[in-house]
Amino acid sequence: AGVQTPIGMLKPLPAWQYAALYNEAAVNSGGTAIYSQAQLDAYQNGTDRYLYPNVDWQKAVLKKNAPVQRYNLSAGGNYSNMRYFLSLDYQAQGGLLNEDPGTEYSTNVDYKRYVLRSNIEINLDKHLSASFKLLGNIQDYYQPGIGYGSVFKSILTTPAGAMPVFNVAGTYGGTQQYPANPYAQAVATGYLKDNLQAASANLSVKRTMDDLVKGLYVKALVAYSPSYEQQIDRSKDYDAYYYPVTSDTTQYTRVNTHTDQSNASSVIERFQQTYAEVSAGIDRDWGKNAFTALLMGRYDNTQGDNTLNMVNKGISARLNY
Repeated sequence: AGVQTPIGMLKPLPAWQYAALYNEAAVNSGGTAIYSQAQLDAYQNGTDRYLYPNVDWQKAVLKKNAPVQRYNLSAGGNYSNMRYFLSLDYQAQGGLLNEDPGTEYSTNVDYKRYVLRSNIEINLDKHLSASFKLLGNIQDYYQPGIGYGSVFKSILTTPAGAMPVFNVAGTYGGTQQYPANPYAQAVATGYLKDNLQAASANLSVKRTMDDLVKGLYVKALVAYSPSYEQQIDRSKDYDAYYYPVTSDTTQYTRVNTHTDQSNASSVIERFQQTYAEVSAGIDRDWGKNAFTALLMGRYDNTQGDNTLNMVNKGISARLNY
């Protein structure tokens, strides 16, 4: 268990410095300055935090750290003619996004993973052995309804002076040039939940044929690996307004519009594979000489999403002296 902290984040420019550099770029391109000296002073002095805000969007949207946990329980050993290994693994990683205490569900990024692994080998008699391997994987992943990628993009591309987090009326701020409020994207767009379930089972049997020919063996293997990922969409949108006059809340422009929360689901990915293999071989050595031979037949059937099954069949042989 521990904590994770973002590092290497770009340091945002203060609103007044961004505006001053914007003016410089405009003039150097043959145009005129966009911001007056009075506006630059207002940004720097903070005389009106609604019309001339100075928002550090990284601090407004992101936490300083978030918890991360991973636990593993495993056991293994020998019992008579059997060898076994069992492992249970749990991982949880919290998100770095701030949340609205008034929202009844989490809008933060959250990741949980559960993994089960089991290997069993059995000697059925002095010539016949079998092994069984099982792997199970379940993952749950939450993120804001707009997607965490869009939130981080807005954090990096929205200037400090673009808008206040909340405007003078207490609603989310925005402008026609910057209708996307990074904080509102993180806390007021609902959530998406992805669930992945995957497994793999492998059974193999080997029979040594030393009673017939020394070093001779036959082997059979069959495996099945399915996976399924579904996304639950509970996203929505939010209202955002621009107020051109701080002292008059009757004048405003709606720059983003609330929508009802979705209740939909979709299959992100579906995959399954069936594999079978039969082989016979010999492995002998005498003195300074060694000889190996293998003859193998295999069958591989895979199918993903809405595609047709892809079937591969083959026979191969190998000799080595």
